[in-house]
Amino acid sequence: MNLFKPSSKKIFKNFLAQNFTEIKKKHKNDNVILVEFHAWSSHHICYSYLIDQLKKKYSCQVIGYEGYTLISSPILHSPLQKFKWNFGKTLGINNFGIYKEMGIESFIKPEKSSHIDIEFHKFLKKKIYFRNNYDLVNFKFKNVWIGDLIYDTYLKVKNKPTIDIKSKDFEDFFLEAIYVFLYWYNYFKKNNVKAVLVSHSTYLYGIVVRIAALFSAVVYKPTFNTIYKIKKKNYTIGDEFFTFKHKFKKLSKNLKNSGIKKAKKEISLMFEGKRKFGLGYNYKKKSNYKNNSNKIKVMVAMHNFYDSPHVFGKMLFPDFYLWLKHIVNLSLKTNYQWYFKMHPENGLNDYMFIKSILKKNKNIKIISNKTNQNEIISMGINYVLTCFGSIGFEYAYKGITVINACIRNPHAGYSFTHNPKSVKEFNKIILNLKKYTLKPNKKEIIEFFFMRRFHLKINWLLINTKKIASGFGWKKEAHRPKMYKIWASNFDKKKHVK
Repeated sequence: MNLFKPSSKKIFKNFLAQNFTEIKKKHKNDNVILVEFHAWSSHHICYSYLIDQLKKKYSCQVIGYEGYTLISSPILHSPLQKFKWNFGKTLGINNFGIYKEMGIESFIKPEKSSHIDIEFHKFLKKKIYFRNNYDLVNFKFKNVWIGDLIYDTYLKVKNKPTIDIKSKDFEDFFLEAIYVFLYWYNYFKKNNVKAVLVSHSTYLYGIVVRIAALFSAVVYKPTFNTIYKIKKKNYTIGDEFFTFKHKFKKLSKNLKNSGIKKAKKEISLMFEGKRKFGLGYNYKKKSNYKNNSNKIKVMVAMHNFYDSPHVFGKMLFPDFYLWLKHIVNLSLKTNYQWYFKMHPENGLNDYMFIKSILKKNKNIKIISNKTNQNEIISMGINYVLTCFGSIGFEYAYKGITVINACIRNPHAGYSFTHNPKSVKEFNKIILNLKKYTLKPNKKEIIEFFFMRRFHLKINWLLINTKKIASGFGWKKEAHRPKMYKIWASNFDKKKHVK
């Protein structure tokens, strides 16, 4: 180790000081830009460009805020946690130093106050009652939809597959989430927030996003590949799914042809197990799932119970666990051969939850999450059920009928999968599968794949991702300090100006 070699963070700080003229300027008016405070390096690079331009537009002061309250941080901090926060922001230690170099002038986070206590106690008197989990998903407060955010955060933080809405544990969490909401609602009410920069629009990160939209502040969610501009009408990502066809038609003939050619090649490489996406085609493990039955073969493609069921918006069911329970109940009314394919992220606890659901129908076979997808397809699977998984286009490409349980899924703009609009329609399809057999159009699937995987990933920061991905662990390492050094080494002034 070279002790005299500057650290990645030092390199990034110098980079900011040398290349952004507006970012450190002070403004005396009351306009505010809120920037989510966290440790994800790739976002810091994106934020820097946006802060630099937004300060020019709004002549704002820039404030860093804690967006992960109740996700990885409590409202009531211990004395040690308070000390670390205050010490860090005062002296500019670690990420506080990075943010100060990005032009952040102060830092805030939700905390208890007598003013919010008064509003909170008014809310308690209302005695909110949820009849079922659907009521929780649909819950709005002060005309802001937040039920899905509370739902998904509880599953993730508590590591539970579903919610017992009558439990004391959930009630306590729900009330804490309301307190966080009131903090941010009051903040936006009292301050002239012009813009907000966020990392996620899901989980409780989304509370700030949705309140900002209510108060007409512009919200940006940037990554290297895209910048989402979030408004009141597109709280959740996924609106673009319904525009793929229309946008493809507007492309030039040359771009269409080259795009289709590239998409075809990539799909072939995926099925050969030579691409990191479509992970299930890489597995080498062979299994003996032989079934010579003439019955219709139906596979349920599992999801990660805790991974934001409402990332694209409302599903037909409140969560993945209740979706599975419903399917098992339906299976008892059929004469199909049923399979449950485990998700790559399903662990031992998930397996136990699934086994408990399958007690109602012990004839359902479980397929390991390490089984090669090509092997499963060769078993003669006829139909696949998913909520919104990528298996939708993958299995459709092989001529298999796929039924989604979320109308806002990535394939929703095309007709190569079924997208029932209600539980009643979902049931009708499952109980009469032969009547709903699809002949998926491969041209549509290839077009979808090009639009989803390539065309709409604009790489606006002009990062050479191939170079970075080589031995770097792109998805994980992009969020770590090493990314600062790589970004700076790829930097040139011409690209910066562009």
